[in-house]
Amino acid sequence: MYLHELLQIKDFALPMDLHGTFSDNLKDVFDKYLLSLRNLTPCSQYLTCCQQVNQRIQDIQNIADAVIESINLYLSNEIVKSKICLDNLLFTYSADFRNLITLVQTNESKSDQMKFFRVRKEDESGRLFSKAEMFHIPRGERHNCVTYRYSSPGIPGLYLGASSFVCWEEMRQSPISKLQIVELRMKKSASLTFLDLGYSMSFIGRLLENNVHSHTSGTWTKIIFPRILFFPLICAACIKTFYDKASFKEEYIIPQYLLETPKANFGYDGIRYMSSRIDYNIYNSLLNTNFAFTADGLVTDDYSNKLLNCFDMSDVYKCKDLINHSRNPPTQQNHMTKIRLRGVMQHYDMTEFYKMDYLLSLSNFSKII
Repeated sequence: MYLHELLQIKDFALPMDLHGTFSDNLKDVFDKYLLSLRNLTPCSQYLTCCQQVNQRIQDIQNIADAVIESINLYLSNEIVKSKICLDNLLFTYSADFRNLITLVQTNESKSDQMKFFRVRKEDESGRLFSKAEMFHIPRGERHNCVTYRYSSPGIPGLYLGASSFVCWEEMRQSPISKLQIVELRMKKSASLTFLDLGYSMSFIGRLLENNVHSHTSGTWTKIIFPRILFFPLICAACIKTFYDKASFKEEYIIPQYLLETPKANFGYDGIRYMSSRIDYNIYNSLLNTNFAFTADGLVTDDYSNKLLNCFDMSDVYKCKDLINHSRNPPTQQNHMTKIRLRGVMQHYDMTEFYKMDYLLSLSNFSKII
C-alpha cells in the first residue's frame, strides 16, 4: 500500500468509533497503523516522504506507547503520573509538536477571514438572547459547567463551529425553529494560536496525493508529516463517545489534557478539532470543525478579557428568521463543498445553512460586552 492510500483507508478515519475496552482497542489501532507504515510499498513519487516516515517509526511507536500508558495510569487513579507521562512525551517531541500549532491573524479581506459560529437553544420564553448570553458561561455560573471534550467540570469554555451546519449537528440536530445563532469575527490586529487537530486523515492523504513534490515544501513539513507522526495522539483525542450520557468518558482523557498543561507550555489559545458527529469526506473537512477555547482569567472577571479582546460578535438572530429571509446568497460557480444532510449528500451552498452563514456575514459586528 502506498503512503497516500494508507492515510485514506477507513481503518484510520477520524473521528473513530471504538467499542469494548477503550485502551486495548486504541492500542490495536496504533499497532495496525505502525505495521502498515512499516510495510509501505516503495513509490518513486513519494520516496523521500516514505524514507522520512521510516526514519521516525520508532518515534511514532514511542508516542503511541505514551498515549496508552497515560490512559491506563489515569484509569488506575494515577492521574498526576498520567499527566507527567504526556508532559514528558511533548517535551521530548516539542519541536515536532509545535508544527501542529497554527497562528491566525486578522486579514483585511473578509473572504479570507476564518469563520466562527455559535448556536444556543432558546429558553421557554423564546426571547432573543443578549450577546453576553451567546458567549461563554460567566464566572458566577461556573457551577453549570459540565464535562466536555475539551473542558473539565467547573471550567468555562467557549465552543465555536466553523459553520452553522456543524453547530446544528453539535446541538444534536435540534429543531432549527428553536435555535439562535451568532457569528464571531476576529477584531482588527487580533491574533489566535490554536493546536490544529482539524484535518481528517483522508484530507491529509489527498493533500499528499495532490502534492507529488510535497517533501520539498512547507505542506509536508507543517501539515502532512506532523499528523502522520502524531496520529496516535490525535486519534486518541478524536474517539466518539461510547456512552454519550455518561458522567465520565474515557474518550475525554487525552483531549482534556491537551487544553490544560500543553496550552500553557506551548502558548496556544485553543484547539481546532473535528466534530465527532459528522462523517467526513474530502469535500467538507475544513467546514465541519469546531474550536474550543478556555475562558482564562476568571478569578475576578465574569468573562475572559483575552477572548473579549479577540472577538467581535454579530447581532443575535433566530435561525428560522434567517432561513425565511427574502434575501438569498449569490449562486456559486464552483460547487465543491458537500455535506450529508438528513441522509442525503448535498452541495453546501444550496442548503439553508449556507444561507445563514451568508446573511450573518452581512450583519453588524461589534464588541460583545
